Amino acid sequence: MNLLSWLDIERVLASETQNFTKLPEGISSIRTYSDAIEIDTISEDRSPAYELLKKTFGSHWRQEGGNAQVFLSYSSHSAIDVIINQDAELDARSAKPLWKDLGYADENPILPKAPEPFSGKSRVVAFHSFKGGVGRTTSLLTWLMATIRQSHKSEGSRPLRILLVDADLEAPGLTYLFKPIDRPEVSWVQLLEATHYPPVDSHNVIRYFSDEVKRFTKHVMGAEVCLLPAFSVTDHMDMSQLIDISVRPEHLARGLDQPWKCTDTLQKLGNSLDADLVLIDLRAGLSELSSPLLFDPRLERFLVTTLSEQAVQGTQFILQKMSALAATTQWQQRYGNDTLAPRVIATFITDEFRKTDRYFSGIEQLKKAYDLTKDDENENAADSLEIIEGEFSSAMLHIGDWDNALRVIEKNNPLLEEAEEWAKNFLLPDLVSELTHCQKETTTNQAKKLLELSDRLVFAEKGESDRLLLTDPLRELAQRHITKLPLVVSIGAKGAGKTFNYIQLCRRKSWLTFLKESHVTLSNEDEAQLNKTFILPHIHSENAEGEALSAVLGARDHYYKTTKTQSVFSYSRFDDQLTKALSDQATDWSQFWEKSIIELHGANPSEVSDFASLTLWLQEKKVRTITIFDGIEDHFKTVSSDKAQASALKALIKIPNRLQEIRNCPMGIITLIREDYIEAVVPQNLGQFRSRYEPYQLVWDADAFLRLTYWTCQQAELDFADSPVEKMTSSEISARLHKLWGLKLGKPTSREAYTVRWVYAALCDLKGRLQARDIVRFLKFSSFETSKSTSTISDRVLSPMAMRKAMTACSEGKVDEAKKEFAVLGDWIKTLSSVDPEHKQIPFSASDVGLESEQLERLVEFGIIYEDKRKNESKRYYLPEAYRKGLNFTMARGGRPRVQAMLKESLGRLPVDI
Repeated sequence: MNLLSWLDIERVLASETQNFTKLPEGISSIRTYSDAIEIDTISEDRSPAYELLKKTFGSHWRQEGGNAQVFLSYSSHSAIDVIINQDAELDARSAKPLWKDLGYADENPILPKAPEPFSGKSRVVAFHSFKGGVGRTTSLLTWLMATIRQSHKSEGSRPLRILLVDADLEAPGLTYLFKPIDRPEVSWVQLLEATHYPPVDSHNVIRYFSDEVKRFTKHVMGAEVCLLPAFSVTDHMDMSQLIDISVRPEHLARGLDQPWKCTDTLQKLGNSLDADLVLIDLRAGLSELSSPLLFDPRLERFLVTTLSEQAVQGTQFILQKMSALAATTQWQQRYGNDTLAPRVIATFITDEFRKTDRYFSGIEQLKKAYDLTKDDENENAADSLEIIEGEFSSAMLHIGDWDNALRVIEKNNPLLEEAEEWAKNFLLPDLVSELTHCQKETTTNQAKKLLELSDRLVFAEKGESDRLLLTDPLRELAQRHITKLPLVVSIGAKGAGKTFNYIQLCRRKSWLTFLKESHVTLSNEDEAQLNKTFILPHIHSENAEGEALSAVLGARDHYYKTTKTQSVFSYSRFDDQLTKALSDQATDWSQFWEKSIIELHGANPSEVSDFASLTLWLQEKKVRTITIFDGIEDHFKTVSSDKAQASALKALIKIPNRLQEIRNCPMGIITLIREDYIEAVVPQNLGQFRSRYEPYQLVWDADAFLRLTYWTCQQAELDFADSPVEKMTSSEISARLHKLWGLKLGKPTSREAYTVRWVYAALCDLKGRLQARDIVRFLKFSSFETSKSTSTISDRVLSPMAMRKAMTACSEGKVDEAKKEFAVLGDWIKTLSSVDPEHKQIPFSASDVGLESEQLERLVEFGIIYEDKRKNESKRYYLPEAYRKGLNFTMARGGRPRVQAMLKESLGRLPVDI
């Protein structure tokens, strides 16, 4: 402890007592001076005072008889006397919304009294930053422009009126955007003074300021914008107001009965102006010029920062203090949940900067600073803090005057898109949660319809729907292979949609039908050439049943009937042939597949013996075919350890090379295969192989995630999914899906997470990868939980609680499925059964959870485990949410923000609607 003056002693005592608002029992007041500390006790018993001083100052405290002193750090002769008096009257001092009071708060804080709810329509939003020069004022102007722009897009829009307040009394920025002639002759300084020392009643004060501000209204795209400057310029007053401020915001906050008077005054001014919105530009730093507004639970607040180390450290401190307050029972009971929740705007971000450790650690530090997670079961805890990223734009460095600033922001500020999303919510009315009986029945019925369909769709082998969903791999197939037949290996993980795409192709039966349903532009010559181009399925999943199996057999029969061909090919016949060939070490696998494909085509084996002769046979018939393979894992279950199986698969995936060598080849081939099988049979040049077939890789990005979700709703005949998915943009689909799961996990105007982002992040692994089955499984369990609930809300089909509950079942299902696909995961799960639960906490050490180095390497490769290579300690391994619950891991305190940061790093900057 370094005590260099009596003010250090005061500071330490303030920290122990929440700035003297929480005094130990037996003490009525404490005062500090340059030469003494005065402590009043309720009775003659001085022990409470001595105990406090001993606990607080340790070796700096000394008591001899009736004399007591606290020593400074200089020498034994530099001391401050302690005077203890008896005074039974308790100090009436209460906490104020100031840094000096709330900054010292502990887990059981003394808080200012609850403010009265706002009256009138004006909403208040404040912009604050720890440092200057980080784009705070620019961000405020961006939110202004976004609100105005969005008002023109909203139904029933009307002209808006917005009040701007420059509350930065040390370095005003908004004020200087306006020419002196365009500024009102009143100021924030003067409003503080007139409020603290009202010359007339407060209503007349507000009315006078309102009339004066209104005289200088600016018109922006049909909206009216008013300014309350930091200082005013008249004949006898100018910027000197700022060096002679008699009344500051903290003076208003210290009022016994009205600690929130600053915000009350500005909101009343907004109401007097009939303003829809009041935007306040606060003073930067830990300043009491800002704190009475910054801590007000009724307004929304944005903290603006760069990700430089200094800016992050300061913003982190502010977030930690806010988080500590917001997490207390006292705060939540007095002001309500999420009433202090800030949003962070991180500015000056570039793509190059996103690749640096500084970006990653900055995001993690901020997330960790405002983390309200109290236990592992809080499924929405990941959204304690929303960070909005603003791309760097050099044009934003020189915004000039008011008119130029608005032009630059509208044309060059990448934050405008994010700000418009906020504005969209601001302009929405609060939704009513109660339903009429009719509405409730309709919503419940829609959830049941979705449950019924998604339950069948979880496993594509049942083939429940015949409507084409044009996924990226299918779109690439259509666009790249109009007349040139595909020679493709389509790679994907288990559940990535291999069978789903296989069945969709089978249902089309011909390539021309597939291209037309894919909305590819075809000429008359193209159609003529494609007239007899058949989709011919070879092997399929052994679990294919019902409509899926009918689709496979139907595609074959269509080919045979149209070409008047007889075939002896069947699933069971091929299975017998394969079993025999695998047991024969002399099998030539190139010939095996050649013979099997010839048999599938129905050619006479005595006349057609190889691909060259099959080419002539097909050309004579004027027929072209595309052979498709699926269900490979059902026939080759030990490919990683069985050389014969590996050789068979290696020959199969080389068929495109063989067909490519045939001039005017009338045959195409599409092989859908799991990625771990490719890794097993292509040990060399794996990257080159993947690159060759990358356009057809089964990977579900944000756009595909939205399309599959909407498509599923369409198949379930939900009333909002009535437009063709293939003709809609991602943002249009996302807007429609608000009817499925809401804009947010709460009301549109709440600070809850955006639902679409929350679902996408929860289903991804830490490399940002997603599987089709994950999406459908989520819809299944969410609709199940919604269907069995006795209550619901009117703005969506799936309730937030149901979606949160569904995540556990989704994780368990994914793990159960993955352990069958990845033997290494199954082995680890067996080991985990004997691991101490204390070690099964994220982040974890590989050795603590029984992982051998080879196992660990494989699980990292599969995206099941993520290694944080920035950390040197042993506990640097993480699990994505999609696996965590299913593997019975809990989240250590501080683990969740780091997972968020890693996921954000993997996904990059996502569009607003995803």
